[in-house]
Amino acid sequence: MGQPQRADPAAGSVEVGSILYSTALQRTTAATEAMALLARHVFDDLGYRRYEWKCDALNEASRRAAARLGFSYEGRFRHALVYKGRNRDTDWFAMTEADWRPCDRRTTPGWRRPTLTALGGRATRSPTWCARRGWPPRRVRPLVGAPCLAGGMDPRLSFVTLAVPDLPAARAFYVDGLGWQPELDVPAEVVMIRLAPGLILSLWAEAAFVAEVGPVREGAGAPPLTLAHNLADRGQVDDTLEAARAAGAVEVRRAQDRDWGGYSGYFRDPAGFWWEVAWNPGPVGESVSS
Repeated sequence: MGQPQRADPAAGSVEVGSILYSTALQRTTAATEAMALLARHVFDDLGYRRYEWKCDALNEASRRAAARLGFSYEGRFRHALVYKGRNRDTDWFAMTEADWRPCDRRTTPGWRRPTLTALGGRATRSPTWCARRGWPPRRVRPLVGAPCLAGGMDPRLSFVTLAVPDLPAARAFYVDGLGWQPELDVPAEVVMIRLAPGLILSLWAEAAFVAEVGPVREGAGAPPLTLAHNLADRGQVDDTLEAARAAGAVEVRRAQDRDWGGYSGYFRDPAGFWWEVAWNPGPVGESVSS
């Protein structure tokens, strides 16, 4: 099932490992409940402050599970191991006691943390409890909208799938033109490109899309969505639009100052999808800029 390992009591850190679920148990309520109980045991019963999850960077199922359960991605340790004759990169995820927020559990009695006491709408370890472990008292702020192990659907986008009528043309634009490297490239079927940890752009041949999803809406006008590429510096916007033009963008609309306070322009890829290239100085825009 899964067990705590590599415990470091002095630092208050422990890792979950040896996770093995049957196919009948994977991605079920029972599987989530088991991991929730283990996390509760780590934080509430054993009193650890940090709970780690590590996996092979190629293990996409494990990466998705870590994110779904509320672990935050912390980085990739390249060539961390030699495994079955190949270099293995290891991805690190973790949650801290600050992430382990009380959840409203109708199925598990006593779900709220018994080792924490309410203090002005917050929660804190008692000084005596911390002193016994040599740790400083920690105040924990409840996280608004944070992932919760209680189930439901966490706010996360995993794939952006574009139904493209000409897959070779789309591949030539994104891979050969923009220089984006595919993680999966199946001729005449699909090209998948990792945009960020946990986010994939999938270019799917329109015929296959129609066979699985249904007819694509026809008619004049732009598709009812845009994709956005946010940048940290205003001056990068024009350079990126020119790079898209050089890569073969069908149409490029020059950047301009926007009423919402930013600066952005657009380009259209060979399949007709519009990309916004933007500098957004607001807090949300800055959080997704690079």
